[in-house]
Amino acid sequence: RALGLDRGGAASGQRHERRQFPRLAFPPGALVYVHGDPRARAIRDISAGGLSFYSHHEIAVGARILLSAMDLLTLQVEVLACELEEVDADLLDYRYRVRARFTEDVNGYEAFVLAREIYEQAKASRDAGRPLRP
Repeated sequence: RALGLDRGGAASGQRHERRQFPRLAFPPGALVYVHGDPRARAIRDISAGGLSFYSHHEIAVGARILLSAMDLLTLQVEVLACELEEVDADLLDYRYRVRARFTEDVNGYEAFVLAREIYEQAKASRDAGRPLRP
């Protein structure tokens, strides 16, 4: 899915959802890490209120975890939902979709704007064939 802002409304082709903040969808390859676990998880989307990502194992609802995103952000989140999803029709491969909100010590607007800027810079650098500058 292409990068874009989405409020989850019917016009976007998705079921109607009531959202407080617009979401920034990430294409495949955007990763997040749970502190203490070396396995990467794919970021699904981020908003000023929180983010969602995929995990290969279940994370308890209510758990507070630290996430490192794009090698530049460290954010504390509280897990709101963790739902099993089929990846293939035979349920031989599955993953969990984790939805989490930023905790009170995280400025969600700053995280959202920074995530968007980091993504756009990385995309521009990849498109131009040069490495991302620190």
